[in-house]
Amino acid sequence: MRKRVLPLLLSLVLCAALLPVSAAALEDGTFEYSIKDNQATIHKYIGPQGDDVDIVIPSTLGGCPVTAIGRPSSSGAFASVKARSVTMPDSITSLDHYAFSSCTATTYRISNNLKEVGDNAFLSTKATTIDLPDSVTNLGTSVFQGSALTSFRMPAGVKKIDYDTFYACKSLETVTLNAGLEEIGKKAFENCPALKSLQLPASVKTIGRYAFEGCKSLTSINIPNGVTTISFGAFDGCKALQEIEIPRSVTRVEGDAFRDCDSLIDLIIPNTVTYLADVAMNCDNLESLTIPSSVKEGSMEYGGSAPKLIVYVNPSSYAASREKTKDKLSVIDDASVDSDIHVRYNGRRVSFGKYGQNPVITGGRTMVPLRSIFETMGAAVQWDDATRSVTATRGSTVIKMTVGQTNFTVNGQTKTLDVAPRIIGGRTVVPVRAIAEGFGANVGWNGDARIVSIRE
Repeated sequence: MRKRVLPLLLSLVLCAALLPVSAAALEDGTFEYSIKDNQATIHKYIGPQGDDVDIVIPSTLGGCPVTAIGRPSSSGAFASVKARSVTMPDSITSLDHYAFSSCTATTYRISNNLKEVGDNAFLSTKATTIDLPDSVTNLGTSVFQGSALTSFRMPAGVKKIDYDTFYACKSLETVTLNAGLEEIGKKAFENCPALKSLQLPASVKTIGRYAFEGCKSLTSINIPNGVTTISFGAFDGCKALQEIEIPRSVTRVEGDAFRDCDSLIDLIIPNTVTYLADVAMNCDNLESLTIPSSVKEGSMEYGGSAPKLIVYVNPSSYAASREKTKDKLSVIDDASVDSDIHVRYNGRRVSFGKYGQNPVITGGRTMVPLRSIFETMGAAVQWDDATRSVTATRGSTVIKMTVGQTNFTVNGQTKTLDVAPRIIGGRTVVPVRAIAEGFGANVGWNGDARIVSIRE
């Protein structure tokens, strides 16, 4: 038996020598780190801490370049570290999960070659700005959750804002998104109460569930053409959202999409939507909801406090068959809900049902029944059948137009139309922009939603 002891001990020693060095086996008094493939990864900061401490991460440790911030276990390498600032070398390409979570540093100098940022990397950090380079292509979940950010610029290489990325960033006011961004993930901006406006790039195709829930100061946001679904609760609780224009790429609007949007007064569902759920529950000031005949399924419940709400439907539609059975809900038959083009005047949809002609685009200009726009804007209209001309008067402004002629006058001053008034389907139609601007209004056009907006 004794003859076997030495070979056994020798075998154990050799096996131990072949085992990999543990992640925290090396340290220099300030950092615990490991080396693999001639690259160093920092696993834990063990240096001095304090509100006046400026941490400078070295570019090399143990003679090898520092390429990553790892983590010792469940926490991050710099988790809860007290410091004034952190400076990273450009050799670092990745930050592991929780890397700087709850770190008190208010200033970060980020590596210009950073590519990956792990989950919760800056969770609850105190910095108001963190400038990530365009080399970053991957952001994990909850990266900035609960942080003190006030502004942020999304790196050019990022395609997706993941789950909870900016959740509960209470002070976040300004976000600049990158061209090429494709997805706003679930709860990405949930409970960001200081965010006031956001421009989504045209590349965005997906807006996840609860993406902007609780953004109570958000007054304006666009939905890009290419988005096909407005997900459940996407804008729930956006109490300051004044207007939304849904593009014609959308085919599905899920439940609570605009719940508790108290500042919305008008919601137009385009005639591309086939599924419509209870999208506008508890929108206190909602006055008008337009549902087209294209909607063939969905719950379409509109309970809660909206005493002025009127639902406009085509009388022969699925929506009409459902809405007219509900108590205390005002429903009006309006064939113009199926129009490809809509017009809003001071935030409210103009109904063309009684005018017998929906808006059309001719020669690149939106044409509307002449009485519809004149009467909506409060003008008195006189039609001369002999000359086929119209005179509209509002206050001190007088507009005169003639069918077939591109010249018209505003208070006697001759102006030129791109497209002359004409008769379509027995109705005289006129270019809406020329009329509205003639009365001094501002006119906007959303080609993705096909909505003309007139404001004065």
